[in-house]
Amino acid sequence: MKPLIPVTTQSSDGAFYDENKVTGEEGTIVDAAYMNNMQSALRSVQSEIISILATAGMQPDQASVDQLLTALDGRFAKVASPAFTGVPTAPTAAVGTNTRQLATTAFVRAITDELAPLASPALTGVPTGPTAAVGTNTQQLATTAFVTAALTKLLPMRSPFTDIGSIRIPDVDGGLIIQWGSKLLAAQAGTSVLFHRAFPATCLGIIMSPNDSDTTASYRVSATSAAVNGFTGVSTKPQNTAISYLAVGY
Repeated sequence: MKPLIPVTTQSSDGAFYDENKVTGEEGTIVDAAYMNNMQSALRSVQSEIISILATAGMQPDQASVDQLLTALDGRFAKVASPAFTGVPTAPTAAVGTNTRQLATTAFVRAITDELAPLASPALTGVPTGPTAAVGTNTQQLATTAFVTAALTKLLPMRSPFTDIGSIRIPDVDGGLIIQWGSKLLAAQAGTSVLFHRAFPATCLGIIMSPNDSDTTASYRVSATSAAVNGFTGVSTKPQNTAISYLAVGY
């Protein structure tokens, strides 16, 4: 673009004046140098504007009064909802930035590099996740809380165990029930023994042994008449005999 036109008028302030016939003061004389400068400056500005129009694919139209504005609108993005083209760039924010600053592809890549891949992730630390309901049978990850609840459902924790008790494995209807207890059997007679709980269906078998250190006497203890709620303990010893038993059923 042509540099600023120099002031070439004869007035002290560089302004233009008309002839004053009263005072006889002459008007400003516009010489050829000034007019040439004006013409050159106007053409220079026009050339700049025409170049802008050309970049927008436009030709000068003397009937139009908004060509320059239209060309500029096509060259620059609007502040509201700009529609960028090409490959626009911007400064890349530091990882962890959480503002309204534009996110570049480099910023997004840095963030995703810190995420675990979907295929075979190698997690570290103490990863956590939602705990599924007991009984869930899907590909959802199992937390330690889920496993503990599942094991508790299958094998209830009973601590401490008592001298008389029972346990069901798994702890669901139809699970195997193991019962234990003790009883004092009458001498050379049958004694009724009741289980800690009745078996819902049947008693599969009973194991019984005496609770004494008598190694000289010759006698036996046995379980007869096994039922869902108990059995008859028989001892051939001439004295009362303490026994322990283990019963299995369902």
